[in-house]
Amino acid sequence: MPGPRAKFRERPKKLGAKRKIRTKSQKKRLLEAGLDEGYVKKLTGKETREELKKAGKKKTSVKK
Repeated sequence: MPGPRAKFRERPKKLGAKRKIRTKSQKKRLLEAGLDEGYVKKLTGKETREELKKAGKKKTSVKK
């Protein structure tokens, strides 16, 4: 009889501490990009990632 099914297909879940470290570093990068501190504090996780994408596009367009 086969043993228990392996759950190797599931992605590991992000733990609270690692998530906080990641969001803190992302918000720090937004502040370095020139966004207002009050605005950055109010952003949710999804909004933070969207703003980082915009900041990256601005940075690359300046280099060209």
